[in-house]
Amino acid sequence: MAQRVLVVDDLDEMRVLLRRALSADGYEVDVAGTLAEAQGMDLAGYDAVLVDAHLGSGRGIELIETLRSRDPVAAGRCLVITGGSTEMVPEGVPVLAKPFQLSHLLAAVRGLQQRGAATKPGEQPLDAPADIPLSALVPRARSQPAAGEPRVVQLLGIVRRLRARERRGLIDFLHDGPIQELTAASLELQTMQRSVPPSPASSIDSLSRQVHAASRSLRWLLDELWPFLPSETDLTEAIHQRTAWLLVAPATVADMRQGVPGAGEAPLVADVVELMLLASEAAAASAQAYVAVGTDEQLIRIDLRLVSAQDGEAIGDPATARASLETLASALGASVQTEFSEREWQVKLAMRR
Repeated sequence: MAQRVLVVDDLDEMRVLLRRALSADGYEVDVAGTLAEAQGMDLAGYDAVLVDAHLGSGRGIELIETLRSRDPVAAGRCLVITGGSTEMVPEGVPVLAKPFQLSHLLAAVRGLQQRGAATKPGEQPLDAPADIPLSALVPRARSQPAAGEPRVVQLLGIVRRLRARERRGLIDFLHDGPIQELTAASLELQTMQRSVPPSPASSIDSLSRQVHAASRSLRWLLDELWPFLPSETDLTEAIHQRTAWLLVAPATVADMRQGVPGAGEAPLVADVVELMLLASEAAAASAQAYVAVGTDEQLIRIDLRLVSAQDGEAIGDPATARASLETLASALGASVQTEFSEREWQVKLAMRR
């Protein structure tokens, strides 16, 4: 008996393409164009529910919340498809990012079947299937700071929320416009390729790659606008993710022997390293950055070293950088020491834990 799949998407073209692609792979597919239409269907009768995160003025997440209220395990049959951020996606629900290849879509739906088969009533669904590449997955946003955190953490949390609010409008535009349209065009070309003679198929394949590349470029822009990792517990990853836009090459990160920051402090340290680099923007853009972090019972110490990447090239204007770093330290309630030479800058910042 064919597996039943429900596709919920407000874009007519996407509903047609997803139904065609899944039907060709042996699934029995129904579609809905609005949240109200989907909620009026027998949701329990589907083996997989594919939901677009944006449904016009509605949110696809509401459909998943409806399913979870009836049966917590039902979230394991759901897949959120989105070209935007996933900060509102419930825990345990897999996400497929636009743009995606047809093979990624089919692998994700098969993964839902595997999750459903391996999950017993009352258990949490398993993680997303391993055969979907990381490029097709979207990181979830970090939760808000807990009450009672130090003032510096709360301040940086406010800055994060401000940055997120500024970016959300542009992210929504990218999702509802070019990413949505290019994803649909790419899927249509891939579907056509399955049913045409070999000679035209090669031309379609070339065009499909071009469309997918254009969509991935927009996806890169969107990811740059949302640089927060799902749970920033890895210090090196957090610093690399946060500072990529300020550096030509990734920073080299090392832990100092005096102590390693706790997992909960990694986002805070990454925030401060980003601000230190921003305050040092008088340095040449090509400078290589080295970061070392250590702690004791009271302090977090961050050592930032910038080294000229070109022989004979000066780092930049030390007076401007020193003034900016002192202003930053004052705002954070921290102390800072600087040592500047023509080809190397050293900045040592210490703040209370």
